[in-house]
Amino acid sequence: MTKRLRPNGQKWLKCFHVLSAGVWVGTAVTLVIKQFFITPSQGPELFGVLSTLNFIDLCILVPGAMGTLVTALIYSIWTNWGWFRHRCDREMGDLRLRNHLRNLPSRSLAR
Repeated sequence: MTKRLRPNGQKWLKCFHVLSAGVWVGTAVTLVIKQFFITPSQGPELFGVLSTLNFIDLCILVPGAMGTLVTALIYSIWTNWGWFRHRCDREMGDLRLRNHLRNLPSRSLAR
């Protein structure tokens, strides 16, 4: 028998999941905006822009993505929202697998 989260725990999990997903998406948008709309003219400015992009990427975006992944795993294990509990999820997985297998090169020995 698997352990399930109570409604209060699910509410907290949803809060953490939405917060980490918001941080992840917001940081990605910030990186795109900063990359396309800031044009440094000299070397030190370029170094400053690239170092802030690196800091934002490693210190904000990655923890947001990892938090989203961890809370999604907790959702799938300890709640009724599993990874493959819905028919559309299974069908999409089957469709992707069929497309992948269809696009593999054939290994024929004939030349």
